[in-house]
Amino acid sequence: MKLEEQLNDIKKMITTTKQLLVDHPSDEMLLYMLAQDEELYALSIAKAYSRIMPSFDNAEDVIKAIYSEKHSSAVDPFHIADFLGIKIKKDFHLSEGIGKCDFYEDQIIITYKPSNHFRDKFTIAHELGHVFLHFSKGLSLEFTDYESVVDEPIIANNTSYKPVISAARLSAQTDDFEKEQEANNFAGELLVPRFILDKILNKLPSGKAINASLLKDLFQVSRPVIRISLVDYGLLNSGKVLDDINIQNRGW
Repeated sequence: MKLEEQLNDIKKMITTTKQLLVDHPSDEMLLYMLAQDEELYALSIAKAYSRIMPSFDNAEDVIKAIYSEKHSSAVDPFHIADFLGIKIKKDFHLSEGIGKCDFYEDQIIITYKPSNHFRDKFTIAHELGHVFLHFSKGLSLEFTDYESVVDEPIIANNTSYKPVISAARLSAQTDDFEKEQEANNFAGELLVPRFILDKILNKLPSGKAINASLLKDLFQVSRPVIRISLVDYGLLNSGKVLDDINIQNRGW
């Protein structure tokens, strides 16, 4: 049985069980069946994912695997996606700065609305965070299944793929806020890697510091991204990095 057929069968069982629970909300057997079916669905997604994508635990592992441990310059999330066979497509109907990641039977496609270079890099890095942190751990049930609202399949490599599940950047008001934060953190660590930053700082003469704005240019990221990363790493105004970023201007 193909993955898509298997997933559809499991989703039908989940839907049927949920309908029965409407009239019998405390039925322990139904609750047990629902939990088992949802776990099976998540495991099926994780199994399919493992066939097409290597497993990484963090952004540093991704960089070292795709570039090298000696890499010491800016990281390009578009290059990472291309290297791993993840397709990227533009959709001008999306809200500005929004991206989504669709998982198909044998293809992952990231879709985004172009904004500017810095913001686009962060959007793609954020979606890669969903790919590595969430799809790979079988958490696909947490994402939006939008199969029913897609009129036509997406075409990639001259092959038609019917959407199975979708992960989208959601607002802070949703239950998925924690996973959105995880994807944001991953994006920051991918674009401003701590191990590369340490290499730069360790080369500074004793008693010397580097401006945050120069690091922004070296890593080719926005003002908010470099500043938040430096704060998270505890390096801003630490004696090695001077805060000369204009925090009044929050633009990308």
